[in-house]
Amino acid sequence: MKKWMTILGLCSLIFFSAVSTFATEASAASKVVYFEPNSLVKSDGTFWIWGGNQSVPTQIPELDQVEHSFLDLFVEKKDKTVWYWEQSSSSTVQMKQIKGLKDLVDLYPGSSEAVAVDREGKVYVLPTKSGTYIPQFDDVVPIAGLDDVIQVTNYWEQESNVLRWLFLKKDGSVWTNTGTTLDMFQPIPSLVRITAIDQNMALHQNGSVWLLPRDSFGSAVQTQGLPSIQRIASNGNTYLAIDEQSNLWFWGVSITGFSDGTTYHEQAVPVLLTTMKEVKEARIVERSIVALTKNGQVWTTSIDRETMPSNPTFTQIASGIAQIKTSNRHMIMQKNDGTLWGWGINKNAQLGSGDYEFQHDKPVAVQKPITVGLNGEAIPLTSGVILRNGQAFIPLRSVFGKMGADVVWDEASKTVTVSQSKDRNTLVKIQIQYKTGQATLNGQPVKLPNTPFIISGTGYLPLRFISENLGAKVEWKANDDHIAITMKE
Repeated sequence: MKKWMTILGLCSLIFFSAVSTFATEASAASKVVYFEPNSLVKSDGTFWIWGGNQSVPTQIPELDQVEHSFLDLFVEKKDKTVWYWEQSSSSTVQMKQIKGLKDLVDLYPGSSEAVAVDREGKVYVLPTKSGTYIPQFDDVVPIAGLDDVIQVTNYWEQESNVLRWLFLKKDGSVWTNTGTTLDMFQPIPSLVRITAIDQNMALHQNGSVWLLPRDSFGSAVQTQGLPSIQRIASNGNTYLAIDEQSNLWFWGVSITGFSDGTTYHEQAVPVLLTTMKEVKEARIVERSIVALTKNGQVWTTSIDRETMPSNPTFTQIASGIAQIKTSNRHMIMQKNDGTLWGWGINKNAQLGSGDYEFQHDKPVAVQKPITVGLNGEAIPLTSGVILRNGQAFIPLRSVFGKMGADVVWDEASKTVTVSQSKDRNTLVKIQIQYKTGQATLNGQPVKLPNTPFIISGTGYLPLRFISENLGAKVEWKANDDHIAITMKE
């Protein structure tokens, strides 16, 4: 899914710590009640994001009572109000309630706007404002001429280079914009009694599948050779369908080569993939078909080939999966125990696993969303808690300051100095060298329980060693997924 705005964040030096009691808690069921490919909502109404400068789920503390999110930049609260938020380069979060917008069922991105649909079937356009962090949305009003809408999608008409919007109404009719702007609409005569749409693809109530031409606007054409279809999915070029026997069908584009050598191979006739049965849901992710079966298994096979055979080899990558959410390049899966797992392209930390490996061919755990407090006060973090090797690493630059410590970073030697003074006398001085992992306490060598590391310009340090020497106590509260740091005044 193409984002129509970019989330900005800080890339600053932050210090983390390890807490040994996390070793048995890392696999416990999470409290995630809603998630998208790059965000989640916990049962306490907190909202968390990852990707870009945040390699793991990071709370946006300014947002509370959240029920679910749209496009990562919009959230709907439990009172059904809709809010837009964005984080500036100074890590300041700006928010704006979008008045007139409430109780959404969908919010779909476009090239220069987003389209929202509420539970009553009313449609709203939310344009972007170039050069501003928060678009100055006026009180939005429904689009005249569109009502009773239950689903929205869009696709690019390649020859005319026009973004074609489609709106499915409760009566099964499909409507589209008549020009380049969203102000005039008309029904598509060839699409009636439709039950679902995805990109230029439509599912008829009799189980037939119809496609609108991708080059320029025209009448929809029925895809021949398919049995009664129950579910459809498309990325605009490749098409998947699940029939009433839970079999999976493929047609459209497969891809070979990269960069200037990329070649698109058209396969017009649908092929039944006989090596995949009992399919519940299927999507295209990067150059793979991802299939979730009824027994909770996830399987993949490649479309990086000239022709899709009827018997491609599917590889199982996960089991015990309750649901999946996909983007163009990666997938997040939720297991039956509530935990999240990522798979696919991870160039920009899309999987929330605490690393920037370009791709993960095997599922990796999305880090648990964990909060941190000092003396009962919640500590906002510019990047979230990282679990590694059975230990928890937590951003602590702001915590060190509140503990009365100074933090100095020497870029040339990759050395951090944490010092605590009173009446001009240094009480504690800790130095850690990242290249070697060597550490000293008041000039004496010490052995750290965990080697410090740096991820994307962010430094990580062991909490227990530093906090205890600064006079603090660290407690892991498993029921709340919370780390409480207590320091005497």
